[in-house]
Amino acid sequence: MNVEVSYLESKNWGELAMRERFTWLRENDPVYWSEIDQLWVITKYEDVVFCSKNQDFYTSAEGVLPGGAGKLGLIDEAEPRHAKLRGLINKGFTPRMVEKLEEHFRQITKDCIDEVASKGECDFVEALSVPLPLRLIAYMIGIKHEDYDRFHRWSDHMINAYGRFDDPEVTAKAGLAYVEYSTYITEVIQDRRENPRDDLVSILTGAKDDGVLIDFEDTADQYQGHAGAGGVDDETVEALASVHNDELIKLMVVLLVAGNETTRNGISGGMSLLIENPEELQ
Repeated sequence: MNVEVSYLESKNWGELAMRERFTWLRENDPVYWSEIDQLWVITKYEDVVFCSKNQDFYTSAEGVLPGGAGKLGLIDEAEPRHAKLRGLINKGFTPRMVEKLEEHFRQITKDCIDEVASKGECDFVEALSVPLPLRLIAYMIGIKHEDYDRFHRWSDHMINAYGRFDDPEVTAKAGLAYVEYSTYITEVIQDRRENPRDDLVSILTGAKDDGVLIDFEDTADQYQGHAGAGGVDDETVEALASVHNDELIKLMVVLLVAGNETTRNGISGGMSLLIENPEELQ
C-alpha cells in the first residue's frame, strides 16, 4: 500500500484508495510521519483522543493549518481562553435560543422540500445539504434574505481555499470573499451595537466592547501573496489584514465556514449511507 501521498491535497481525498490507506496505517503505522506534508498523521481513535485531551503535550495554539497560516481564532486558542470563547458562543445556544432556531430551521426545511416537490426530483446536495445549514447560519448572524446568494458565494470561496493555498487564483478569491463578508458583517455588528437583540451577534458584540475579544497585531505582510493574483490589489490586501486582526470578525468567519461545511457534508454523507443501506432507510 502506497501511503506516501500528500494528505493536505484535496484531490487525493477523492480517491477510493484513501480509505484503504488509512486502514493500512491504523494496522501498521498508526503514528505516521508524512515526509511530503512535514507532519504526523494520527490514525487511531484512542491516539486522537489522547492528543485532543492532553494540552500539556499537544496544542492547537500554534495554529491548526500547516504552513504557518495566520491564526483563525477560537479553534487555535489554548486553554483557558479557548473555553472562555466557547462559553461566549454557547450563550447563543441556550435551550430557549435553540427552541427559537428550531422553529426557524423547520421553516427553512419546509421551504426547501416544497421547492423539490414542485419539480419531482432534485440533486440532494444542491437542494437540501447546501441551503439548510447556510440559511440557518445566515439567519443567526443577521444576513438579509436577499443577500443569501452572496453569502453562499463568500462561503464557498473561503472553504475552497483550504488545502489549496498554493493556487493564487483560488486564494485570491478567498481573500476577496473574506473582505466582502467582513465588510458586510461589520455593518451587522454596528447595528447590534446600536440596537441589541436577543441573538448571538449581540452577545459577541458585547464581549468585544467589554474587551473580552481582542485585536491581533498581525501586519499585512503575511497577506502579500494575495497581491496581483485574481485582480487583488494592495488596498484589498491591507483591508484583508485589517479585518483578519479583529477577533470578533474571525469568530464570525469560523461560524460561517466551520458550521456550514461540516453540516453540509454530514447531511450529504448521512443520506448517502441511508441510500446504501435501505433497511436503515426503511
